[in-house]
Amino acid sequence: MDTQPALAVLAGSGDDQGVPLLRGREAINGAAAAYVCRGTVCDLPITDPDELRTALKAKG
Repeated sequence: MDTQPALAVLAGSGDDQGVPLLRGREAINGAAAAYVCRGTVCDLPITDPDELRTALKAKG
């Protein structure tokens, strides 16, 4: 069983600020985007708070 916790990476500018996982993760149509990741694999970006809650519960 995978015991790695889910991780939400929030990004707005695409500036990695020295964090490789943030590289290229930009705002979507001007809205902040959340990328739900497990390890180094991330789902498509989410901009809706309710969708983010659902995704985090599913990964948890």
